[in-house]
Amino acid sequence: MKKTFLFLIVAGLCAGLPAAAETPLQLEFLRVTPEIDGDIDADAVWQPLAWHSLRKLHADAAPERAARFKMAYGATAFYLAIDCAEPAMERIRANAGDLGDVWFDDCVEIFFANAGGGYDQLLFNSAGKRNNLRHDPARQEPPALWEWQVAVRRHPDGWTAEVVIPYLELNLGDGFIGDLRFNLAREAHADGLELSTFAPLEGNFHDIANYARLELIHSAGAESIFARYEADRAARGNLAALEQLRELRRRAATGDAFAAGFLAEYAAEFARLDELAQRTVHTEEERRELAGIGRLLDEAAQGRNERVAREILEELFAE
Repeated sequence: MKKTFLFLIVAGLCAGLPAAAETPLQLEFLRVTPEIDGDIDADAVWQPLAWHSLRKLHADAAPERAARFKMAYGATAFYLAIDCAEPAMERIRANAGDLGDVWFDDCVEIFFANAGGGYDQLLFNSAGKRNNLRHDPARQEPPALWEWQVAVRRHPDGWTAEVVIPYLELNLGDGFIGDLRFNLAREAHADGLELSTFAPLEGNFHDIANYARLELIHSAGAESIFARYEADRAARGNLAALEQLRELRRRAATGDAFAAGFLAEYAAEFARLDELAQRTVHTEEERRELAGIGRLLDEAAQGRNERVAREILEELFAE
């Protein structure tokens, strides 16, 4: 379901999530991970895991086109196996390409919501084409396909999929193991639109307050995974910030007065970034420092974009 009235929806929910009323969705830890080829029955990894069924949106009843999934977690990613029944395979829609309007096709949508009210939406259609959206006013990002994997197989009476979603591709927030919400939903179009969902939603698919809470079994192992996730996330953030700083310095070296002035004004902060980025483990105060420096770099990029836009407009009006 395409996101509509994004600002109003997010503004009403970003203050945080209430406690989930539903029984938590418990996930087993996978020491051996599945081969991602869409063939669920052929992989022994999935066999001991329970199926979870979808219900009609706004109704405590099974959809006409049944859908179910299995879900687990590994050292670096979530894993899902999804089974969608479809008696009219010849009429299903699969028109969109990657980063296209997947929500107009027969598709599955996967949602992860963090304690801060932000949430991620990952979609794929019955041809395996993907899209992903980050709904978080604090983390606006240009459209780009994240590094997650989907494999789909079509059958005479439906289609199946296997999915891998690395933790680092998601906006899980701090301490995601303790308060992470999830939902999986389906859109079926073969004989009119039918919407189904795992969580008992009161609104549309973006009703994050009613998503299910994830509970990772084997909590000791989960804590070590969280520590690894934090270190990997810090390393990725360090690299991204350093690349922004290198770009700012390159621009200053080529005579960009804005970049040179920005570097001079915040020389101490950027020297601190050079120091902190050598490590992936930081104190809470150091993490706040890095976040502040990141905002400075974003401000520098935004300032440059606005200046370039003004120059283009001035040239156009001069003509």
